[in-house]
Amino acid sequence: MIAALLRLQLGGRWVLFLVADAVLLVSGWFDALVSSRDSASAGYVFVAIAPALLLGIPALSDLVALERDAGSLDLLLSVPGATRHLQLRAFLVGAVMLLQSWVAIATIWLGTDVAFALLPALAHSAAVVALVVCASLFWAARLETAGAVGIATLVTAVGLGPWFLEAPTIPRTAAGGNSWLPGAETGLGLLANVVVLAAASTVLLLAARRRLARAELLLR
Repeated sequence: MIAALLRLQLGGRWVLFLVADAVLLVSGWFDALVSSRDSASAGYVFVAIAPALLLGIPALSDLVALERDAGSLDLLLSVPGATRHLQLRAFLVGAVMLLQSWVAIATIWLGTDVAFALLPALAHSAAVVALVVCASLFWAARLETAGAVGIATLVTAVGLGPWFLEAPTIPRTAAGGNSWLPGAETGLGLLANVVVLAAASTVLLLAARRRLARAELLLR
């Protein structure tokens, strides 16, 4: 069932997504493990933020448009639980992105001799994926074309840039920190970023679910 839902959502684009994803992951690992600059932060951007923006948004932008373009939206919405099906597809794509992100971050963490606190990076990546999924659902329920949904979702993410785009790879040598958590002062700042993204995601998801519950609005 999971594979079928992913194939339905990605369609014939899955090879393109796979290749692009591999390029981002390899670039992230190279930056983190080989490059001499701020390696952990650059690696985090490539394996957590970039896939969400460059792959997650295109993958999710046609949640409703896919059915509308095929002329099957009215048929889908006539089936009980149809809106839950749309949400499930979105959450499934998000779960795959998050699992990949966590594995890649953990690999970088181990490859850099646990150079940064791990838990803030995992929490922030989860908040990043959640925002992309919830914003995509929100706009897919309101805009007709996949392109419009993708642009609106990207603008939403960039609008939250101070919290969305900041790499939370704090060196474990920071005052009071360790390989799992940063010091209290730094940790509060990172926690605030996650809270802001989580709050925005919650608002977007609730609004999206309210809109999806009114099937007649999606058929306009």
